[in-house]
Amino acid sequence: MSESIQPSVPFIWPEPRVSAGVAPYASLPFEEVARSAVSIFGVVSAIDRQAVDWMEGYLADGARETRLRLVISIQPTCRTTEADLLELVRLSERYPDRAAFRIYPEQSLRDRSSNLLCFSARDASVVVALGPAENMGLGPTSASQANIVTSVSPSTLEACRKWFDYLWAVAGPLQPEIAAAMPQLVIPEGEAEATRLWKEYRNRCLTQPQGDTPQLKVTVDAVTGDVTLTDQKGEPVASPTEELGVRSGADGLSWSSADLQEARWDGYGPPGLLYRKLLPDAAMGLAKSLPINAGSVRLRVRTGTRAVGLGTRGWEVRSQNGCAVTKPFDHRGQAERFADLTGEFAEVDMPALWFDGLGTITAIPLYGAGVAERWTEKAAPAS
Repeated sequence: MSESIQPSVPFIWPEPRVSAGVAPYASLPFEEVARSAVSIFGVVSAIDRQAVDWMEGYLADGARETRLRLVISIQPTCRTTEADLLELVRLSERYPDRAAFRIYPEQSLRDRSSNLLCFSARDASVVVALGPAENMGLGPTSASQANIVTSVSPSTLEACRKWFDYLWAVAGPLQPEIAAAMPQLVIPEGEAEATRLWKEYRNRCLTQPQGDTPQLKVTVDAVTGDVTLTDQKGEPVASPTEELGVRSGADGLSWSSADLQEARWDGYGPPGLLYRKLLPDAAMGLAKSLPINAGSVRLRVRTGTRAVGLGTRGWEVRSQNGCAVTKPFDHRGQAERFADLTGEFAEVDMPALWFDGLGTITAIPLYGAGVAERWTEKAAPAS
C-alpha cells in the first residue's frame, strides 16, 4: 500500500489509485477544503453516526466562526436512524447560531437526491463538492461513482444558492419529535437463488470475451494515478479518451517573453540573454528533435497590481507598491485566489511549444535534446 492521498482542488474521487486499492485517502477527500471554509451549505443523503461526528468536529474546531446549513435527504431503508437525527437536533441546540438542519424524506425507495456541498472560504472563494456518494463520502464508494470537487465562479455559486434556498424552504424542520418518529425500515431479504443469479450475471458482464477487442488489463501508477491499459501480452492498448483525441496533461509549454521581463525588471538588470537567446534556442532545438511545434500563445495574466508573497504571519496579497491589502492567508492558494479576484489582468503573447503528436514524456535525456524515442521510451522493469 502506497502513502495516503491528499488531493488538491480540482479533483474527482474516488480516484483510480483508491478504486484499485493502490493507495488510500488520508481522510475525507475534501477534508482540507472543509477545514479552510467558514461556512458549508448543501444537501447530503443517507447519513449515519460517522457523518454526525464529522459535523460535530467541524463545529467544535471552528473557533466560533464556522457555520453549517444542511438539508438531510433520507429514503426508506437508508442507513440513517432516529438516533442519528436526534444527534443532529442536539448539535443544532448546542450551536444554535451556527448549525441548522432540515429534513427531506424522498417519496420512495427508488428516489435518490443529489449530494451537493458548497464551501465558502474567508477570502470569498467557493469550492463545490458534487456527486452520488452518500453519507458525505464516509462510506464505501463504487468505482462508477464520480464525485467532483472544484472551484466555481460567482454565477455558479448564485445558481447553487437559488437551488438550495428553494430546497431548504420545502424541506421540513428537524424537530425532536420528527427525528424520534422516523420508521426504521429494512429491505426484505430476497431469495438466495436471486442473489446467486445476479452475482453470476455481474461476473459474466465483467469477464466476458470481447470479440476482436483484446481483454484489457489495467495498471494504476501508485504515485501519479495514471491509468495504463494493456492486453494479455502486455502490449499497450489505446484508452477510450486517447481514441477520442482527448489530451492528457498539458497542451503545450509557455514561458515569459523578453519584453515582459524588461517591463517587470524596469531596467534593473533584466536577464535579457536568457529570455532573448538561451530559452528560444533551447526551444528550437527541442522542436527539431521532437514532434512538436514552436509558436506562440495569447495568455491572460495578472498584472503587477497584485502580488502574493510569504510574510511572517502567512501568505500576503500585496499592492503594486508592496503593501498588504488584506489579512494574511493560511494557504497560498487562498491568497492567489483573492489576488485574482481583486487584481487586474492583461492579455499578452508568449512563446510556446505545442505538444501535438508527442506521446507521454517518461524520461529526459541527460545532455541535449536527444532523439524523440528517448523522451517517450518505457522504463525497464525492475529486476
